[in-house]
This record gives sequence, structure tokens and C-alpha cells, in this order.
Amino acid sequence: MKNLNEMSLKEKDELLRGIIREYQKAQLQLNILKEREFYPQIDFSRIKEQSPRYNGLENNLISYIERKDNLEALVHFVESVFNSLPEDVYRLLANEYLFPRHKEWWLEYYSRSTYYRLRRKVLDDVLFYLIR
Repeated sequence: MKNLNEMSLKEKDELLRGIIREYQKAQLQLNILKEREFYPQIDFSRIKEQSPRYNGLENNLISYIERKDNLEALVHFVESVFNSLPEDVYRLLANEYLFPRHKEWWLEYYSRSTYYRLRRKVLDDVLFYLIR
């Protein structure tokens, strides 16, 4: 991977979009894991007289807990970076990457040159904190 200083604006944009996509996937997976029941249900019509396989259940629970912890750490890290951003920077990030609605949302807030200057600053600052 290139150094941030060597990347073009388009490459930085694609990188940030990818990071945001992974962050949003992690949020969705975390919500699914939280809604899913932690303990398996017993279907008494399928009970067989065999020796219990606790090792498989134990591995599943450990895998579940590790995956949940990793997702929570990712979401917490990205949200802490987003919460530390100034209002103008977060507004651009939210409207451009997190919740894009229409392309020319910025006309209400900025002139064209200010928008592009702030966009470049957002890409540099946010990627610096997310990648460091």
C-alpha cells in the first residue's frame, strides 16, 4: 500500500469509501449478533442418545465471542475517530460517505473551492487517523 502522501485524491477517496463500507458491514453484523440468541435452543423431537459434543459448542461460543469483540473494537475505533472531528469535517464526511443522499448537497454550505479544499482536508485527516 502506498504512503498517504503519495496517493492521489481519487485513491484516497476509494480507500475511505472502502473503510466506511467495512465499518457499516461491522455495524450490521454486530446488530445481527446482538439480536441472535446466545444460547442454542433445544429441539426435543431431535434428541438422540449420543455422547454430547461439548467441544464443538465450546468452539462455537469462543468464535462467537471473539468475532463480537473484534466487531465492537472496530466500530468503537471508527466512531471515536468520527466523534473527534470538527463539525464541518464531520458534516462533509456524513453527507459524502456515511449517508450520501444527493451529489450537490454542499451547495447549501460551501462555495465550490471551499468544498474541494475541505474535501481534500477531510480525506487527509480522516485517513491519517484511521490508518496510522
